[in-house]
Amino acid sequence: CYRGRQMPYGVVGFEKGGYHNVSAKEAWEWSKWSHLALTCDAQRIRLWVDGRLQAEQARDSPRQRNPRPLYIGADPDRRNRPSHFFSGAIDEVRLSGVARYEKSFRPARHFKRDEQTLLLLHFDERVAGVFPDDSGHDRHGWPHGKPALALESR
Repeated sequence: CYRGRQMPYGVVGFEKGGYHNVSAKEAWEWSKWSHLALTCDAQRIRLWVDGRLQAEQARDSPRQRNPRPLYIGADPDRRNRPSHFFSGAIDEVRLSGVARYEKSFRPARHFKRDEQTLLLLHFDERVAGVFPDDSGHDRHGWPHGKPALALESR
């Protein structure tokens, strides 16, 4: 779930040495929370906003392992440092080993782990300086800079 001033877009994979970008086709109210989901299967990449399909793109090659670090709310620069920072708020992030959505859906308010969950960050608290991973895989989130925790109801 996220709230921000940028049009949502997704970046998937590291295919043929580059990325696939998909952008939402509709704008929405910036001041309200939105649920974003990016799914990737063998045939296509899809961007979902609040449970509705917003963009779809065919895949032209198999996905490869990305050697760059994963930043939530930023992109790695040429030296793998965080750059191009997101301006807004992020509530939860879940990475899964499957494409979870095939048709319109009602977004959950709070994600729960299952056997396909690879990373699950709720961003509700910091423990010993990290955002704990609730997936069971201990892939905790290390903050860069000074992200603020804002316990705000949606």
